[in-house]
Amino acid sequence: MILASGCVVYRDGEVLLMHRVHCPKFNDVWSNPGGKIKRGEIAEAAAIRETREELGIGVKIIIPLGTYLDYERDTVAGRFHGFLAELAEGTPTIREPDKCDGLEWFSFRRIPSHVAPYTMQYLDELVHYLIQHRRT
Repeated sequence: MILASGCVVYRDGEVLLMHRVHCPKFNDVWSNPGGKIKRGEIAEAAAIRETREELGIGVKIIIPLGTYLDYERDTVAGRFHGFLAELAEGTPTIREPDKCDGLEWFSFRRIPSHVAPYTMQYLDELVHYLIQHRRT
């Protein structure tokens, strides 16, 4: 089973998404930064590490956005943990051009049509959080 973790980086009403390429499962889709959890690592730490590795930025976790379950033939094949994060340091840049060919801030009105299903789940949770806390 794949265990993964990632961040939805939110700033001034926009989310930072990256366009993934050359990926075996979620290819040619926009998604949040993230990746596999290493042995002994907690989900929050993995999300922060992966965001730094992929985009060269430091982030601060705000809240968990839930866990996406990836199914293959009625069996859970992956658990992807998502977290809301704010930019703490640095300027986002593509650090792994073999896996990512685009990076952009999107308002909720401009979210692209090809978004990874786990990212869509996290964005839905983020909208609920923003409505509850009146932060848009």
